[in-house]
Amino acid sequence: MNLTKNGDDITVSGNMTSNETDLTLSPTQHLKGNYSLITSRASLKGEFLQYSGNIELDKADITMAISDKQTVKFTGKCTALETKLSKDKDKIKAQSNLALEAATVDFGNGMTFKDSPDIQFSIEGDLSNVSQLIYKGFINFADASLTGLPTVKTADHLKGHVAFETNTLNMDSISLQTLGTTLKIKGRLNDFTKPQADLEIETSSINLENLNPLITEYVKDIKLDLSGQAQVTAKFKGDIAQPLEADLAIRSTFSDVNVVSDKLPDTLTKLSGTASYSKDEIQFQEVTGNFLKNDFSLNGKVSHFKSPTANVQLIAQDFNADIEVESVGQHVQISKLNGKYFKSS
Repeated sequence: MNLTKNGDDITVSGNMTSNETDLTLSPTQHLKGNYSLITSRASLKGEFLQYSGNIELDKADITMAISDKQTVKFTGKCTALETKLSKDKDKIKAQSNLALEAATVDFGNGMTFKDSPDIQFSIEGDLSNVSQLIYKGFINFADASLTGLPTVKTADHLKGHVAFETNTLNMDSISLQTLGTTLKIKGRLNDFTKPQADLEIETSSINLENLNPLITEYVKDIKLDLSGQAQVTAKFKGDIAQPLEADLAIRSTFSDVNVVSDKLPDTLTKLSGTASYSKDEIQFQEVTGNFLKNDFSLNGKVSHFKSPTANVQLIAQDFNADIEVESVGQHVQISKLNGKYFKSS
């Protein structure tokens, strides 16, 4: 390293290595590990610090509070290329290209991230108020995992490109595995403290048995147990923590599905066909199955869930019917019933 001093101004350039470093920057910012500065230049003029160069952090352990209630911790190896930093008291401006190896980020809210991604970022703002920092960049995920997620708990094999800007994520064809299923996701996520999503999702074949814990969590008034296979495409817009209140559109193609419920006198078996859901309506297309030992086919829809109405075309062994049913208060009213049973009409 070369060091020059001009009055109170100090300039350092060259290469430097510091092993087993333990540095406290502030009561909420702490760094440990082996640090190397490569082809670097740093200058200090009073409280104004400038740096440019490349940084390598090995066996790093970095802690930073991002709010009064949340502290983020990073462990692993980080190589920062083409790094530029300026700091004047608590004012900071920085940019870098990062390569992380065996990295773990604990977000301090129960969620943990692990991967070896490539990251490009810039950040600007006041370190005394980190919640107001302005930042942007992108992340290329290699094979990430996330734990502590709402609803699904864990996601693995996360791959793809994510662009981020202050309190916003944009996802381009992200793929991941959760609940035993591969999902492809694209869309936008806003407000990290209370995540709001606008997403399009496509799944591989889903083993419906893996969804039973979610059904138990969100559908508390009905005992429901599913098995079989389904493929799903969905659009979701709303609060991730309250999915039942979001704007949701789903289309599912399913086969060999069995449904057990305390609201049914027998098990629905061998269900195959297509169902689609949009807010306050479910439609069934070419659905076939077996109920009470009778094969059937079904087309129709159920809508207005608070006061349900159903329009169903049903064909079963020796029986077919066109039925319209609506809920009136505590009663069910059949407004239309046309059909044939054996040779009657």
